[in-house]
Amino acid sequence: MSESVNDGDSVYMLLTGRGKADGKIFTTTDAEIAKKSDVYDKNTRYGPLFVTIGKGGLLMGLERRLVGLNIGETHKITVPSSEGFGRRDPNKIEGVPLRRLKQIGATPRIGAFVRKSRNEVGRIVAITSGVARVDYNHEYAGKDLEFEVQIQSVIRDNNKKIDGLIESHFPSLKAEDRKFSFDSSQGLLTIEFPFVYVLNQNNAVRSFQFFNECSQLLKGQIKKLEYKYSIDMESINKGLESAQPETSEDSVDSGPSADSTDPAQVEVPESAEASTKQSAKKGSKSKKS
Repeated sequence: MSESVNDGDSVYMLLTGRGKADGKIFTTTDAEIAKKSDVYDKNTRYGPLFVTIGKGGLLMGLERRLVGLNIGETHKITVPSSEGFGRRDPNKIEGVPLRRLKQIGATPRIGAFVRKSRNEVGRIVAITSGVARVDYNHEYAGKDLEFEVQIQSVIRDNNKKIDGLIESHFPSLKAEDRKFSFDSSQGLLTIEFPFVYVLNQNNAVRSFQFFNECSQLLKGQIKKLEYKYSIDMESINKGLESAQPETSEDSVDSGPSADSTDPAQVEVPESAEASTKQSAKKGSKSKKS
């Protein structure tokens, strides 16, 4: 008899989501599918997704339909709009004067993203009479969704759960850099990060979210989280050496080239797609990747 998924299980899964009506893919864990569907994002980590069923890591309309699925089998799931990204709200469509966009050196164009706040990202849908119409609704608000999913495995081991959570909260961290130890007798979880992570302010928020979710997942077994940061001086020294400019008596400083300056553009979200996980999250968080 095949093993099935239960509420509260931690799993690794594959996922591809599309609009039910138009069939357009808006999120996937498969890099090749993302490239073919023109939703690939170099900042998104592709591959099996770590999720704890029932904890709100995905759209709840999708998450609750994962319960009871057989592991290893591919399933198609339809999520109605009411349980997906919600209804379309006409009040979330606003006009932004073109002069405001031009003040930041941007060239407005239909389809460009505009960030209103940390959690509100809109898309320019029309430009008329000196005003850009920006729609802050999710692209699939008011639309039914269809997902193709496969639960690859259920994770029982605590160390593997911790590793999965680290991978989820710190997706840019390479597998070989995910170093941690868990002393169950003291409830002490120690994680070692490359020093560069100290320089990223977002990691402070991620660290708190990670500790909170990890504590819930391991049901209070973790009482203290300790972070350690490592500095690879050999790599740093090599980087400094390679960065030294070559000089000669005939060298001329011509200044920055045209290619060295990024063109001004409308402020875009950290990930233009939708990061795989963000895209399948609750409608209020409307991308991974």
